[in-house]
Amino acid sequence: YSRVHLTGNRNMGISFNLAVIEKDLPGSDFIRIHRSYIINLHHVNSLMGNSFIIEGKLLTIGRAYREDVLSHFILEDFSCTYNG
Repeated sequence: YSRVHLTGNRNMGISFNLAVIEKDLPGSDFIRIHRSYIINLHHVNSLMGNSFIIEGKLLTIGRAYREDVLSHFILEDFSCTYNG
């Protein structure tokens, strides 16, 4: 069972765990940052230290996910700025 938080302070319960949900989400838009969180990158307000801020909520990046999350952003930044 998982709870999905939507925009506008809405949420809904679903009968799937996050691993099942994660497989069906597009990797270019969503990223797993914690065993309890998958976030939509289009709704990130900022990255502060080891946390994302989304709609005023601070979501900590889990230790097990930190390397993947940071490499995602480093590769994204590099591919956008590299001209070779």
